[in-house]
Amino acid sequence: MDVCGWKDVDGTIEDMSTGWWNEQYPLNELAKEVLHKYRPSQEQEIMHQGMMYSGIFHGAYMMYDIVRQAVEEVGAENFDGQAFYDAAVKFKKSYEGLYEVGFTETERTATKYYAIYKWSTEQDGLVKLTDWLPLID
Repeated sequence: MDVCGWKDVDGTIEDMSTGWWNEQYPLNELAKEVLHKYRPSQEQEIMHQGMMYSGIFHGAYMMYDIVRQAVEEVGAENFDGQAFYDAAVKFKKSYEGLYEVGFTETERTATKYYAIYKWSTEQDGLVKLTDWLPLID
């Protein structure tokens, strides 16, 4: 908005895989809690910039789950890149309010769902128009 202004953005459609700040599901709420705790003076500025923080938070949270799974399988003393890879290629998880994420030996992208949003002057942000939709190969 700072560059284009609302008149050029209002009504524009976009897709996202992590949702918008106003959506209430546990992983998004946790991202907001962490932002508030560790960056309170920058909280509004970061949220105003869009979903970069939240998107990275979602991805990192998934990676930590994969590390946790690998350590459970091989033990902390045996954790290495191969253990991480072995855990990652069989990783599948559904986070509440979202969709299943995961990898396989040939699928290198964990997120396979997006929702369609519309920029709204009235809502001062994005409005979710669809549920999570699968990507089409």
